Parts: sequence; C-alpha cells; structure tokens
Amino acid sequence: LGTKSAEMSQWWGEAPQNAPKDVQLVRHVGLGKYHGSHPHLMRPKLAEPNPFDPSQCARKWDKNELKNALTLFWEMFFPYRLGEYRNYEIKR
Repeated sequence: LGTKSAEMSQWWGEAPQNAPKDVQLVRHVGLGKYHGSHPHLMRPKLAEPNPFDPSQCARKWDKNELKNALTLFWEMFFPYRLGEYRNYEIKR
C-alpha cells in the first residue's frame, strides 16, 4: 500500500492495512473545517464517532506550502491570482 493511500485512509478515519509505519499526515495551508450542510448520503458516515482531528496534524513547510500561503495573503487584498488565466467571468 502506498503512502498516499495510507494517508487517505487516515483522513477518512480508517486504519490502513499494510501501511508504512512512518506515515505522517500534514495540515495544508488554506484547508479549513467545513461548516456547510452535507448530502443526505453522508449523514450516517458523519454520525459515526471519529477520534481523529485533522486540525491537530503538524504543518510541513516547503516551497508549495509557502506559495499557497503567499497566494492566500495576496487574495485578501486583490481580487485576482497572479499568473492565472480565466476564460470566463464570475457573475454575481
């Protein structure tokens, strides 16, 4: 079982089978807790007790995470992303 599969299993609250022992989950910049309503099919899964809390994972700072943090900071002040091309307009 690969590292990505083991991490995904842990995110969904399952114990990965035959996973490497050194798998550490990482909390990424910009991801937060979802407070909206979920589809009806997800309600039984969400009702199950899950002791895993993703917000307690450590951050791993590398060049991609630094780029994401700077992009989020930029978007607080300016309504567009640097280097991004959009072939559509957002109607509000």
